[in-house]
Amino acid sequence: GPAKPAVTYITADQVKTVQITADLAGVSAEQICKTCGIASLNMMPTQMFDGVVKKLNLTIENKGKQDEKTDTPTA
Repeated sequence: GPAKPAVTYITADQVKTVQITADLAGVSAEQICKTCGIASLNMMPTQMFDGVVKKLNLTIENKGKQDEKTDTPTA
């Protein structure tokens, strides 16, 4: 059969994007790795990146809606 294309992993910049976005979403890197079934963020296949960031951004939006009611700063 045809050779499978080698898996490409996200770049260091993309890892940073995931970390920053996850931080804003209140999601740990461990949770993301568990969900994606990967050992660490820099082992995330490139094709997963958009979906992960999209999901995190939705989480941030939903958090924002909740945070409008309470004004407690998070440490």
